[in-house]
Amino acid sequence: MRQARAAAVKAPKSLVRMTSIAAILLNVSRRTLIRSLLSTAPRVYSIRRYTERGIQVDSPVPGAQATLEQYTPYGPDGPPNGTKLAIFVDSALKSAVSDPRGPRRQPRGSVDKRPRLPNHAPMPTLRARFDVVVIGAGVAGLWTAARLRAQGWSVALLEARALGSGQTIASQGIIHGGVKYALTGKAGRASAMIAPMPEVWRACLENRPGCEIDLSAAKVLSEHQWIWTAGGVGARLAGAAASKVIRARAERVDADDRPAALRAAPRSVGVHRVPEPVLDPATLVEALSRHVGEHVFLIDESTLEPGIGDGGEAVIEVKDTAGAPVELRASRCVLCAGAGAEAVLARLAGRIEHQTPTMQRRPLHMLLARGDLPDLWAHCVGMSAVPRLTITSQREPDGRAVWYIGGGVAETGVERDEQAQIEAGRAALRDALPWLDTSRLEWSALRIDRAEGRTPDGSRPDEPVVGDAGAFIACWPTKLAFAPAVAREVAARLEHDNVPRRAHEGDALDALQRPGVAPLPWREAGRTWR
Repeated sequence: MRQARAAAVKAPKSLVRMTSIAAILLNVSRRTLIRSLLSTAPRVYSIRRYTERGIQVDSPVPGAQATLEQYTPYGPDGPPNGTKLAIFVDSALKSAVSDPRGPRRQPRGSVDKRPRLPNHAPMPTLRARFDVVVIGAGVAGLWTAARLRAQGWSVALLEARALGSGQTIASQGIIHGGVKYALTGKAGRASAMIAPMPEVWRACLENRPGCEIDLSAAKVLSEHQWIWTAGGVGARLAGAAASKVIRARAERVDADDRPAALRAAPRSVGVHRVPEPVLDPATLVEALSRHVGEHVFLIDESTLEPGIGDGGEAVIEVKDTAGAPVELRASRCVLCAGAGAEAVLARLAGRIEHQTPTMQRRPLHMLLARGDLPDLWAHCVGMSAVPRLTITSQREPDGRAVWYIGGGVAETGVERDEQAQIEAGRAALRDALPWLDTSRLEWSALRIDRAEGRTPDGSRPDEPVVGDAGAFIACWPTKLAFAPAVAREVAARLEHDNVPRRAHEGDALDALQRPGVAPLPWREAGRTWR
């Protein structure tokens, strides 16, 4: 008795309330519960109640690292109303509930008669039904979920890490309009397919009447980008830009109109301005996330198991980050998870009659340069069809610029280790900008697993790739700029298949954790600079 009272006196009021509630639910006295806690685990973290509606948290302790044990006094099936009790054990409240006299030892040969908590029971499966489940919250997944929701379908969006993580947050934010793909001197299919995209994006960024999505909250880093060229390339650029399929014309500018980084270039270097906007990927993700509703959930990707229900609907079995099993059913499941879609399709193999879509990887080894640099959003073009360098920039809070560098140096650098890639980047930057002092920059590198729909020869697809696999639809946008086209194609397929529009069923998922926005590559924790 004195021991229980001592523990209760030292416990904060929130813990007293929690133990009182728990005692009522478990049909035991609070004194017995506290003594049970002291005998089975010397520290209590918090108490959660599980019901059919999900998880209700009672006074959690922020920052604690907890392990979960779940109990019910009614046997494995639980009480009639579905209520179950969980106790989280951690060191956060050690001083609040520890016995001031220390642990008691049982005499040798004696029987421990101290009260115990009820029998262990499995965590309940959380179930819900939607018209569409979208897996992957990059720009394509977010745009697709937003469009489908706006057109009346109920949508759940699942993400394994953070919103925009992977290819979206690692992109350079360029909304291409076709000029880059015409460096051979003529505009081909890739240029024709992507040419309308900048105008679609501009309508959304300016929130014009009739636009698909309001993206006015996304930060536009630059309204246009620049192309600087070596001798002879300018003529090819001008010829390609004169093509009727290219809507974003490359306009040669005089020295006074050049950006600061290119102003000191000699007259032999041609500089062109292209009206293709450059966006901050992080604020773009934030702007898109405002349109996907509240059904965005963080899941444990390693536990995801896709299937087909008896009625032909998509079934997704997965666990959330706390280990709670989740079952989702939907008329369609849209895979926008980049390289992650491959694993889902592999698990579906043999369960569906359709041939599953396939993907390919074209990895990149991107570079980061940080220091006293001017802003620049530009391509350095040589005689190849691929830019030698593609540079975008942003500012750190301390005023330093970060140049994010891709292009040919990122494609050829896949076989190089980090130090060799940084040395190659230094050399490429000196060669492309000899009039600029780049000797005191800090450097870092990162690898991107660029996933795309498969082409016969392994080359870059000219357009987005969208393929059916029964109730599953796999999507690879190819480029950030193609995200609206992916969403439009998915919506068209749902309309063609007469997928009904119904309100979602089941609120059990409302208590699941929501993902945050992924950090930009140069702001990732643990990034090293050389």
